[in-house]
Amino acid sequence: MNVLKLQIVTPEKEVSSVMCVQVVAHAEDGLITIQPSHARLATNLKISHLVVDTVEEGSHQTRSSYYAVSGGILFVENNLLRIMTPAAENGASIDAARAARAKKRAEERLNSPSGETDRNRAQQAYWRAQTRLAVAEFHKKGQ
Repeated sequence: MNVLKLQIVTPEKEVSSVMCVQVVAHAEDGLITIQPSHARLATNLKISHLVVDTVEEGSHQTRSSYYAVSGGILFVENNLLRIMTPAAENGASIDAARAARAKKRAEERLNSPSGETDRNRAQQAYWRAQTRLAVAEFHKKGQ
């Protein structure tokens, strides 16, 4: 079976390095699916989730993993898919209670008088928290 190597990196660390058969990501221009032998590509990512399909050794059954990413850049070349992002988390490592608190704080900032908050930063924080909550739920359902 054909595979490609996925690397997800942040300024602090390599979050993931796995062999996979497919990755679905939310690019600025829309939803994209990357599979082995994909054409060379560079694109910006939205604050969103990734779906990474891997195949277990000796099996043809796929298993999906989920990651939350805080935007970034996706590069594909020669069966290497590299995602560089300010922050990324695997669904298994997301603290859903912490993400819910962050979402609540962002909602409060969005609902405060406009002079007291930077709406763009509050909206970004809200999207990050919402994405983290969704990825944690995807992971929970996938187990």
